[in-house]
Amino acid sequence: MFRHLIHTLTHRSSLVEITLQQIMAHLDSIRKDMVILEKSEFATLRAENEKMKIEIGHVRQHLQNETNQIRADTKLDINLERSRLTDMFTEQEKKLMEASTEFHKKNMSTDGAITEINKKIDIDIASLKTLMESHKLDTIRYLAASWEIGQDIRKRIVDLHKSGSSFGTITRYLKVPRSSVQTIIHKYKQDGNVQSSYRSGRRRVLCPRDERALVRHVHINPRTKAKDLVKMMTEAGKIVSISTVKRVLYQHGLKGHSARKKPLLHKK
Repeated sequence: MFRHLIHTLTHRSSLVEITLQQIMAHLDSIRKDMVILEKSEFATLRAENEKMKIEIGHVRQHLQNETNQIRADTKLDINLERSRLTDMFTEQEKKLMEASTEFHKKNMSTDGAITEINKKIDIDIASLKTLMESHKLDTIRYLAASWEIGQDIRKRIVDLHKSGSSFGTITRYLKVPRSSVQTIIHKYKQDGNVQSSYRSGRRRVLCPRDERALVRHVHINPRTKAKDLVKMMTEAGKIVSISTVKRVLYQHGLKGHSARKKPLLHKK
């Protein structure tokens, strides 16, 4: 019985070992199959990966080429646009400089013309002022020499003198020559009135100063006509006739003559 048990156990252990060996062999085959399968799948995956890498490389190269082409086209367009803008800016700047130069030239010419006009205006104004002052002085001189001072002014001169005003003050206040003031006050002290002395005959239209002016003008320009002298005296404030002018000139030894008409030597 014991032997049978040992034989049974031995037989079972043998069976277990055989079974274990079979299992181990089966596991080895499975492992080999797995290794082979894994190797084949890995190879497939590697091949797929390599293929994808190649495709990705082609796509990348294509994208790189497209990017380079687009970049080159964009750079070319940018350079062309920049050149166009530069040329346009240069042209506009040139036009602006020409317009500015033309404007400055016109402005300078206008300023020069305005300056010349202003100078001429100033010169004309100064000459007119000088002429007006000279005419004013001549008028004052003519009036002082030929016109008689009115009774109201004579009375005011006497009143101012009685109030204590000096001759210079009366002269500046009433715009009357100092000699006239002295004459009026002297006459008042002597006669007790300021009436003008009685004079026979008509008053002379021209005073000695006017006569000297006529004679001087004729000496300067002997071809002056009598009507021109009348016009000159009228502008000075003296209304005279041609006969008066001729009489004054005749008194100073100046006679009027008409030039002799000479016949033509040749027919026209």
